[in-house]
Amino acid sequence: MTARREEIASRPPLAAEDPKDAAISRHLALSTVSNYLGQVVNLAVWFLLTPFLVRKLGATQYGLWVLVSSFIAYGSLLDFGVGDAIVKYVAEFRARGDDDSASRLVATSLWLYCALGLLVFVIGVALAPLVPKLINVPPSEQHTASLLVILTALGVAVELPATASYSVLRGLHRFDLMNLIGSGAILALALGWVIVLLLGGGVLAMAAIVVPLTLVWQIPAIMLIRRTAPGMRFGFRGAQRGMARSVATFSSALFGINVAAVVKGKSDEIVIGASLPVAAVAPYSIARRLSGLPGLLAYQFVRVLMPLASRLHAEGDRSLLRALYTASTRFTIGMFTAVAGGLIVFAGPFLSAWVGPRFAHSSDIVVILTFAGLAEALLWPAAQLLQGMNRHRPLVVFALGSAALNLTLSIILIGPLGVKGVAYGTLIATGIEALIVVPFAGRVTGVAGRTVFRDVLVPSVLPAIPMVAVLLLIRATFAPSTIVTIALAGLAGAFVYAVGYLAFPVAVREREMAAAVLGGVRGAGRRLVRR
Repeated sequence: MTARREEIASRPPLAAEDPKDAAISRHLALSTVSNYLGQVVNLAVWFLLTPFLVRKLGATQYGLWVLVSSFIAYGSLLDFGVGDAIVKYVAEFRARGDDDSASRLVATSLWLYCALGLLVFVIGVALAPLVPKLINVPPSEQHTASLLVILTALGVAVELPATASYSVLRGLHRFDLMNLIGSGAILALALGWVIVLLLGGGVLAMAAIVVPLTLVWQIPAIMLIRRTAPGMRFGFRGAQRGMARSVATFSSALFGINVAAVVKGKSDEIVIGASLPVAAVAPYSIARRLSGLPGLLAYQFVRVLMPLASRLHAEGDRSLLRALYTASTRFTIGMFTAVAGGLIVFAGPFLSAWVGPRFAHSSDIVVILTFAGLAEALLWPAAQLLQGMNRHRPLVVFALGSAALNLTLSIILIGPLGVKGVAYGTLIATGIEALIVVPFAGRVTGVAGRTVFRDVLVPSVLPAIPMVAVLLLIRATFAPSTIVTIALAGLAGAFVYAVGYLAFPVAVREREMAAAVLGGVRGAGRRLVRR
């Protein structure tokens, strides 16, 4: 009987013979592809814009831009997890056919967001004179730093309520529309920054154009929500205190998790800026962003999980939830590793070709932070499913402990090891958190530890061995040194990994998801031909 229960708990989540499972398979596949297409736009903008910003702003102003953004990122904590609450409850209410409750939830959240945005702006104005004194900003840039804090705080204050529309689209499972709007917004913002810098503007002008562009892109977002869910209202009418309590109950734990995420994600640059010249922030920030590429790609699949888990939990389908945890964790690690292999092997040459040889020495930082990102990726499916099940509160303790350890180690290690010590602090803290959270999530979802080892770790880790061997052979034989040749080498390694990964019998659902994507592409092609 025990063996039978484990077999059921570990079965692939998307069985083709079950119409419901097949529909979920198609939803996961096409939503993930939509997220990838949206992220390709974001990555292309970031990739092309970063060298331009470094050249136009210089290391000091670029470092100032990164540091102020890091400080203001703490203002985004005042989201208090409201966005994720919108995603969960919109998906849950829609699964029950309760559009009226979904509308009241959105209205309540919008009022909460406006109050929180005002609080962010007030705090930003109060902190503006103090920030230049907390970091090593040259005297000539201190006034600019203060004004930049105010403008960036205003941008965050406006962006907080603006995120409600994106959260609603996620809750409606319309990732395609969410990515369409998001891609248009980031392209418009990038174009605005380029124009500003070409006209002789600086970081203040870059911060100033964020607010009007954010407001403009709310118009198509709200129109698409009303078209997708005509029975659901999007506006301020219908807010209720009871809904505010529901949002607060769910999001209070998320606030602690978000605090930990911001500390882990933004404190490194602040520690460096407080301990070393501000110019030292730029190479570390670039290395961090590059090391985040595998996670950025893997997370496009993870983003689909929370509203789906909320829906399955509302329907009482525990079996699919268990199987979804196993398959989603395996797939997330697989996607991360396929990209991370090439990044680790070619970190130095890529940095040199991308932003210049003077940044190539940051390749060690890229490698360390990439392994830290792998540990972080292990946490994502667990966190998303537990949030959808409203069982995520214990994660707060784990996340805050990891963030505190990360910050402590960074402060201790930056003295003897420099910026590399800060990276090691991130790796150690995140690794310990993963060793705690993964077994905990397995207990909550009912997935045994040996199932995680057999069906997650083995098929996602073993294919990395031939991939790394191929990448090292390519590096030794051809020594690729341009962005194109390095990218081609990385694709070759990813292909080797994918072949090994898909060869495992447990990856049958990944093969079915790939077939669903190909079927969707062929169908779109046929429709275009008929037109």
